[in-house]
Amino acid sequence: MHGLTHRKSGIGSHHSARMQNDEWLTPPHVLSRLGRFDLDPCAPVLARRPWNTADRHFTIEDNGHFHHADGSRAKANSGAPSVLIAYGQRDTEILSACGLDGHFIRLARQRQPADRQDLFAEAV
Repeated sequence: MHGLTHRKSGIGSHHSARMQNDEWLTPPHVLSRLGRFDLDPCAPVLARRPWNTADRHFTIEDNGHFHHADGSRAKANSGAPSVLIAYGQRDTEILSACGLDGHFIRLARQRQPADRQDLFAEAV
């Protein structure tokens, strides 16, 4: 897949330990196990996205606005049946504010503080 080989088993092993930005991609081997996603609301812009993580992608260029299924912008999108939320520095803030209904899968490192996991449970 895109010339990448899977060398390490950790979920963040395909990213640099020296974070240059707050964009995280779910590795292809994880996506293949989870199945197809309709929407990734926290995707990198196309120029920095080496593989697709969902059928539709919202990026920083969307400026925090979520979209209805017809593509119109809204602060809430109750029509999203499944959403992939990757982890990052602002993930809890995004989940709390997005107002999206549907099924969520959140990828998180085990060492993530418990208080962030509690906020995630409240957001969903």
